[in-house]
Amino acid sequence: MPIKHNKPNQNLTPSEAAIERSIAASHNLLATSGPHVGEGSGLQLRLGIISGAITTLLLGDEERRWFIDWLEATPVDNPLYTDILGQVARQLRAAMAREE
Repeated sequence: MPIKHNKPNQNLTPSEAAIERSIAASHNLLATSGPHVGEGSGLQLRLGIISGAITTLLLGDEERRWFIDWLEATPVDNPLYTDILGQVARQLRAAMAREE
């Protein structure tokens, strides 16, 4: 039996739901129906985390700053690795900005 998702944002404030949509959009997880078509989909974001397609990372403030600096300063010869490390650094910077 399929899971019914009634009002998936019911426990979020409007501001929190907007932030969740923004994070989802940064992963190109867009709503295809409902009032936020074309915007980030919080439901798809949560399902991505649950499935393991999206990984979470918990770092303290200083650890995060150090890791971002290291990611941006570490030379990498492989373009694929450069892209991956850049994506990680961008996501960490965006998380820092949301905390401020």
